[in-house]
Formats: sequence, structure tokens, C-alpha cells
Amino acid sequence: MSTQLGKASVSIAVAMGCLIALGTVDATAQTNWDQIHQQNAEASQRIADQQRQQQEAAQDGYMRQQEAQAAEAAQQQYLQPPQQQLARQTGWVDSYAAMAMSELHSGAWVAVNFTSKEKADTAALAACHAAVKEAPCKVVMGIANAYMALSKTGAGTLMADWGVSAKEAQDKIAAQCEKDASDCFPMQTYKSIAWRNNSPPDEVETIIAPTSSVDLDNRYAVIVWTSGTDMWAKSAWAASGHKTLAAAEAVALDRCQQDAGDQCKRATVANTYIAVGQDETGNLRNSVGASAERASERVMALCKKNQHRCTIIKVVSARESSVQRIELPRPWIGISFDFVDATLAQQIGLDKPRGALITEIAPDGPAALAGLQVGDVVLKYAGQLISESSEFGGLIGKSKIGESLTMETIHYGKPKTFALTPVLFGAAR
Repeated sequence: MSTQLGKASVSIAVAMGCLIALGTVDATAQTNWDQIHQQNAEASQRIADQQRQQQEAAQDGYMRQQEAQAAEAAQQQYLQPPQQQLARQTGWVDSYAAMAMSELHSGAWVAVNFTSKEKADTAALAACHAAVKEAPCKVVMGIANAYMALSKTGAGTLMADWGVSAKEAQDKIAAQCEKDASDCFPMQTYKSIAWRNNSPPDEVETIIAPTSSVDLDNRYAVIVWTSGTDMWAKSAWAASGHKTLAAAEAVALDRCQQDAGDQCKRATVANTYIAVGQDETGNLRNSVGASAERASERVMALCKKNQHRCTIIKVVSARESSVQRIELPRPWIGISFDFVDATLAQQIGLDKPRGALITEIAPDGPAALAGLQVGDVVLKYAGQLISESSEFGGLIGKSKIGESLTMETIHYGKPKTFALTPVLFGAAR
């Protein structure tokens, strides 16, 4: 019995030990789970805090970006030209201006303060056509919300340009005049500035103003000259006192073609004065000006720039009616010439292409009287070698009128020297 009681006591003790042990294990496990939950909660809070900070930083950056863009936009608006600012603002209407000119360039008509380009163009053309019935008109400039400045050169040509201010438009023309070395006379400056919707009261405010009316005293002069072989020696023919450019050109060309045929290719036009000069090599120089003195000064300045002495031959006034050939005090021998190519040089036994090939001979001219023939090749003129045909004209221009000289040639395949005397250009015809 005591043995059984002892075993039972042992069993109870063991059982109690186990229960105590199990209780200890459960308490430890509970503590671990609490720690895990606490750690998870803290981690979640940290993540939430980081996300909130990132969102706040992003929002702050976005606001800063918006503020910077707004500041830049305000600065750009401040820097832009006034008419661009006005055109973008609510309540403003674009204002258009157009300028029409006749083909004769004798006048211009400007229409400003129109609500559309089409209306401005139409009004300007209508004003031009009403004043200039004998010549078509065309629109040469159209602007919106800006300034248009006009000027006139000494040769009578109208110039126009535009800018965001009157000064800018005028400065542009002045720069162009300086570049072209032209005398410019400032004329009118027009503005086409945008208005508010409630001003003017009407849809369109019309201002049509001719910058210059058709002047019955306005006349044109044209000087035509040839392309420059010796036979016609860059000779010139003038027609002046005509009411239209077309009429002056037709008369001058007809007079030139009577003598020089299809060699009449160049022209200078003016409705003021044309000065014609000749440099020491025989080349023509010409310029236009508001006065005879100014035109002559420009010719002399052009010669000086090219390091040549120059003589004024003739000054033509557009207001004086005449048709004339401008006589040039130039030596003339009565030939036309061209270059010598490699094939011809080989045929006539030259070591290389040189000299000048005679292509035409004027009847009764010094060359014809001396016995020269078309097809002859001139190798020397007045003792000077002719390396290239372009040198020949200069040598002729430097020779003295009335003094005999020699020309060494290849004549019918053989060397031959001719003697001739240059005469005053125009005297032999």
C-alpha cells in the first residue's frame, strides 16, 4: 500500500512538473508573438512615414515646378514684342495693313486697321487701281499689329519694311539704303496696332493713303548698251522723257538695235539722272542719283574703288525728252573677237590656246581697210602679247586714236603683220 502511494505521489509529481513545464513554454511563446506583432507594427509605421514623406516631397517639387513655369511664362510675356502680347490677350482684335504698288513703281497705296488680311489687300488694290489705270497693281507687303515705314531712293525706287516699332521699321530701311549705297528720303510711317473689341465702334476703321500720287511730270530714262565686243565697244544709247518705263525701254532698244542688232542686252533705268562714265580701259561705268552732280559723283567713286581713272561722258535727265547715241571717246578698230580653243590652237600650230579669234569685221573700219579677215587669230597688238582674248579689249582701249600700230596674226594659217590706225568710236559710221 505504501508502495502504491509512493508511486502515486511520484506520478502526481511528474504530472505537476509537466504542467509547470507546459505553462512555462506557453508563456514564452506568447512573449515571442507579442514581440513579432510589435515589430511588424513598427515596420508598418516606418513604411507609412516614408511614403508620406515621399508624397510631401513630390507635392512640394510639383508646386515649385509650377511656380517656376509661371514665373518663366510671365518673363517671356514681358520680353515679347507689344503686338504679340496684344494679339494673345482676350478682348483684342488683330489689325492688318497692306501696301499695293503699280508696276511702274511710281506710287504706293497703304490700307491699315483692317480686321482681316483679305480686306486690307482688297482696299489697297482698289486704291491703286483707281489712281493708276494704265498699269496693273499688286500687293507687295502685308503686316499685322506692326509698323510699316516707306522711303524713296534717289533713283525713284520705293522701299518699304516693317518692325515692331516705328524706329525698327525705319532703321531697317536705312540699313538697306546704306548697303545699296543709295540716297534714301524718308517718307511716311504707318501703324497697324491691335484694338479692343469695343473700339472702334465700327467693324473696320479704314485709312487709305497714297504715299505719292501719279505725277504727270514723272518721266523715265533708259540707257541701253551692248554686251561689249570691240565692234560696238560697250556703246550706249539713251531714251529719256517718257511717261512709262516700257516706252523708254522700247525706244532705247530700237535705237540700239538699228546699229548693234542683237548685241543690245543691258540697260540702266532712272526717273531722275543717269551718269555715264568711261574708265581708262574703255569700260563703261554708270550710276543714278537725285541730281546730275550726285550721279556723277557715284560714277567717279565707282572708278576710284576699282583703281581706274574715269571720265564722265554723259548725264541723262529723265525729264528731258531725247533719243540719242552716247558718243564715247574710245579707240575703235572695227572687229568682234572670241577666245581661241585647244582645237584651233593645234590646227594653227600654237603651243597652247592664246590670242584672240576675229569673228566679225565692220565694213570700212580700220581692220577691214588694213586687210584683216574673219578667222584671223591676233597674237600681238601694238607689241603686246595676248595671252587670253579677254586682254584684247583692254589693249584696244589703251591705244591712241590716230596713231598707227601693228597687229601680228595668223592669217590663212601663216604669220602675218598688219598695220592699222584706230579711229574715234562712232566716227567711221
